[in-house]
Amino acid sequence: MKRIRSVFTTPSGNLIFGSAVILLYLAVSAVFCAFDLHVTGLTAPCRFYAATHFLCPGCGGTRCIDSLLHFRPFSAFVFNPMAVLVFAAVMALAVRCVINALRRPYKAISYNFRAWHVLLFAGLYLFFFLIRNFFWFNING
Repeated sequence: MKRIRSVFTTPSGNLIFGSAVILLYLAVSAVFCAFDLHVTGLTAPCRFYAATHFLCPGCGGTRCIDSLLHFRPFSAFVFNPMAVLVFAAVMALAVRCVINALRRPYKAISYNFRAWHVLLFAGLYLFFFLIRNFFWFNING
């Protein structure tokens, strides 16, 4: 059986992926800043919030993305810290791919996700949900 190679196993794959992610973010941000565009108001209201009056882990995500596209990371963090952390992880992966592709000798990046990684991520989202709704973090009133 032939094994399918990941984009992260070749230097050119790393360089293309990392560069594409970084350049796409910078290009979209430049357009949003140049024309003063906003993504808020383009999405449907949160159905979870409408039904339960609790903020879901994604509430504030649109405003967070809007702030990230306008290069305002601190206001983005106020709207939705988990979205900013996921964004930072993706950008760190992109930068790591570019650096790894330019490094000699080349060493393939290995990603071995285990069950506890998924459980930790789910636990962080649950913790964020609890903090946001039942403690001090409620920014929406």
